[in-house]
Amino acid sequence: MIAYGALMLSVVLLGQGAGPLLDRQRWAHHHPAAAITLWLGALSGAVAATVGLVALVVFGSPGPGHGIVEWFDRCVKAHAHTGAALAVMLSLASLAGMAGMTRTITVRLRETLAVRRRHREILGLLVSTRQDLDDVCVLDHPIPVAYCMPARDRPIVLSSGALDRLDPAQLAAVLDHERAHLKGRHHLILAIVDAVGSAVPLAATFRHARAALPRLLEHVADDAAAARHGRAAVAGALRNLVIMPCPPGSLAATPSGAEALEQRLARLEGMRPAPHGRRLAWTGAAISAAIPFAIVAGWITAITFTC
Repeated sequence: MIAYGALMLSVVLLGQGAGPLLDRQRWAHHHPAAAITLWLGALSGAVAATVGLVALVVFGSPGPGHGIVEWFDRCVKAHAHTGAALAVMLSLASLAGMAGMTRTITVRLRETLAVRRRHREILGLLVSTRQDLDDVCVLDHPIPVAYCMPARDRPIVLSSGALDRLDPAQLAAVLDHERAHLKGRHHLILAIVDAVGSAVPLAATFRHARAALPRLLEHVADDAAAARHGRAAVAGALRNLVIMPCPPGSLAATPSGAEALEQRLARLEGMRPAPHGRRLAWTGAAISAAIPFAIVAGWITAITFTC
């Protein structure tokens, strides 16, 4: 019973409480990479606790899957008087719930990939290439925009208007911003969080994460570009690009709203974080990254000892 209670508490704390708490942390904008690690620790911990709870119901004594572990004949018969019928009902309900969530997640991921594929097919008819930019395709349009989509060939899209308006330093900053997205697999992170969040719409942590993670990932990409070209170049590029919604499944250099743009500009041009803040942030992130592994180890041990 202790294991059941611990897993249920983990589901509630990580799935409902962690998101609103993380969303209120002001230091996250100064240390976005550490904040993203905290978010992913909370999200994966919530998933691990949920899977563990289902596994414990199904495979723990006297669940019907208990015998699959190894001791079917001996263990299930020995525990038949402790509520085997109720365990079967709970197990079937849990498995049905997990099957429904898995289906929702799969459908959402397939939709995301289909949207990206259609957009790439359309771009293939409209863009041109430049020899000096081997990972960029150029869209002939006067509106200055820049975004990237995961693809094997030329994943960064720049409009001709952006090439005309950005100076060399700003152009280099934009390209490194988009390359940071691609290198960090930020599209994959957002796609998975969106897919799992669509399966558990009432989970506050996933709901908040779907809003917070895109902002934090933009900060990470801004930092990567600023490290090579300076904050002024990144801020200047943001001011020269047009604010507009990015295509589905892509990550644009500029945000979709004026408020988000002002927040990023204030962060680039404003005060620096406290000197010890980075160490504290990464300490917390390291601890949070261990959460899902600890939960998985805990429920595996619990299932083992119920035998």
